[in-house]
Amino acid sequence: MIDNNELLLDIVSIPLDLLIKQDELKSPKIGIGDEVFITGLFTYAPGRQRNMPILRHGNIAMIPGEQIETDDGYADVYLIEVRSIGGLSGSPVFVRETIKLSGERDAGDPGELHGLGRTYLLGLVHGHWDINESEINNPNAPHDPRRGVNLGIAIVVPADKIIEIINRPELKARRAEEEECVRQAGLLTPD
Repeated sequence: MIDNNELLLDIVSIPLDLLIKQDELKSPKIGIGDEVFITGLFTYAPGRQRNMPILRHGNIAMIPGEQIETDDGYADVYLIEVRSIGGLSGSPVFVRETIKLSGERDAGDPGELHGLGRTYLLGLVHGHWDINESEINNPNAPHDPRRGVNLGIAIVVPADKIIEIINRPELKARRAEEEECVRQAGLLTPD
């Protein structure tokens, strides 16, 4: 057991330049079919002495050009083919860019290697779609979170929305205040 006075946390921040913006998804480097992975808490076996994360993976299924209806109303979201479960909400969704190969191939196409480039934060897991089992083959089946079957399609809040929140004036002001306190305490090293 860890004594509350000795609680140690491993915290790693993600630089803002690793948050992929929606306009970058229109370029050939990241798009539908590219592999994603999620690290999160498996709530059924969280660990007794420390949280033990799990890793789930899948693919980008849809990058809609319009808002999609969710339990919370219409929203700007991405859809990924991953079985989201309780404990993954709020977890980071990472994606790796596609690399274009140089040189000629048979048809003059240099080719592509998916998922071998730089890793980006696509967004955060928001939830998943459930439908009533009896409606599984109904293309217009309503979402039923109480008695539904997980369709394997997870909802992702785009990184753009995270950036919007981070850049809110009141949060920027609060960060500046905290940085000044740290600087005055001598805990911040100069660049």
